[in-house]
Amino acid sequence: MSEEICEIATPDLVTETEVRSGRIGVRLVGSAESVTREDLAAYLKVIDGVAREAQAAEVVLDLRALEFMSAACLRAILTWLFEVERSPRYVARFVGDAKNHWQRRSLASLAMVGGENVRVD
Repeated sequence: MSEEICEIATPDLVTETEVRSGRIGVRLVGSAESVTREDLAAYLKVIDGVAREAQAAEVVLDLRALEFMSAACLRAILTWLFEVERSPRYVARFVGDAKNHWQRRSLASLAMVGGENVRVD
């Protein structure tokens, strides 16, 4: 891989990434506040590049350990999804916690705007 994935490791937000044949797994832990938006946007851009280069079939974002995501960080995710939709090469799949109100509401919205290349579990 030509791009190296640098994990986010701030006091608020931590990422854990696993690259396997055909799949990239991303686990977000903590809270994605507006101060982490730039970090998240840059991280997702690298994930997109790695997924395309590795010809991954899917990128899975596991949000179950994410307590909160600000509107600014949701916009960073939307920007990434628009890139996925513009030039589809893989499916973006979100795994959330249905008991978490913000996830239930936000993931339903992402699924509606994400088109055919977005799945929500």
